[in-house]
Parts: sequence; C-alpha cells; structure tokens
Amino acid sequence: GFISVAAYNILPALVPEFRKRHPGLKLALQEGATDALLPALAQGEIDVGMVLPPVADARLVYRPLVHDRLMVALPARTRGRFPDGPLPLAALADEPFILFPRKAGPSLYDLIVGSCQRAGFSPRIDQEAIQMQTIVSLDAAGMGVALVPASLRHLRRTGVEYRPLKDKTLPVEIGLVWGAANESPSVRAFVALATECGTRMGLLQDRR
Repeated sequence: GFISVAAYNILPALVPEFRKRHPGLKLALQEGATDALLPALAQGEIDVGMVLPPVADARLVYRPLVHDRLMVALPARTRGRFPDGPLPLAALADEPFILFPRKAGPSLYDLIVGSCQRAGFSPRIDQEAIQMQTIVSLDAAGMGVALVPASLRHLRRTGVEYRPLKDKTLPVEIGLVWGAANESPSVRAFVALATECGTRMGLLQDRR
C-alpha cells in the first residue's frame, strides 16, 4: 500500500529493483490515503505500507523512509503576481488554498497549516481533495494554491507552476509500516530493499 506522493519519489526506483531481485514474488500495489491504509495493515490485508506518520498502533512497526521538503504549486495564470525566485509563505496569505482533510494525513496537514501560521496567517481552505494528483489538477484549474511535497514537481501538469519556499520548514516525512507479528521473508526483503533504496537515493535527511 502507498500514498500517492510515494509514486513520485521512492516507488519508481524501488518497484523495478524489487522485481529484478525477487522475480518469483508477485508485487501488488494498492494506492490509498494513510487513514485507509493503516487499518488494512493492522488487519493483515496489506503486507507493507508507505504512509504519513503518526502510527500509534502497537500492532505495527514504523520506520522513517523519505523526507521531502514543501514547495508551492501555483496556478500558472497567477504568474506575475508573485516575485521571482523562492516564494515567501506570507505572499500567499490572501490566496485560497487547496488541502486534503486532516484525517487523511494529520502530520502533513499540521505541517502545512503550522508553517502558514508561523508566517503570520491561517490558510483559507476553499477546496479539499484526498489525492495529491487531484489537488494539483484543481490548482491547474485556478481554484487555489497548494503546498505540496517537492517530489510532486515530477507530476507535469499544464497550468501549474512549482516554486520553492523562501521560508525554512520541517520536511514532509513518509514512513514504511508493516505488522509487528509478520515474519514473512517477503516482507523482510521488501523492508530491507526499501531502506537500502531510501539511503542510496539520499531521501532521508536530518530534520533539524
């Protein structure tokens, strides 16, 4: 199981490498929001998941895997209204925001809202969507601005301009989760390779 953001950072490298090393194993991928994946993991319906923290269920093991910085997704039609270069969050104070419901990923939601509040404003959330691809599509349609993990810049969408933030913010964390009682060699192999890929790609950075 995986949240949509993982499809733009670690999954493109991890999946073919896993299939190459373990040709006898079938890898079935299931996309979903964290709040839907965690119960499925706890009940053994999914073997391994890539989710947003926190993970408080004692039946599950959590390991940080990816740290991704925040960036701004702007409707291209707003080009010229903002200064060039890294964008200060305060410049977005009067803009409508597109965000996902907090229950779908409380850590990322709180990171986005908290970053705005530290910049001196509370974001006005005009539209909600669960999947990051949908958020970017709504952004392209001019329905608002969005703060998204920087790996989403690989999602090329006409009508969207990705801009780095001038403000220093904590990274978005994505972690690997599996059942504490799951002794499957396949699960152990996937966890080991995911950790190896994350380290080799430099995806897990110091949070300070």
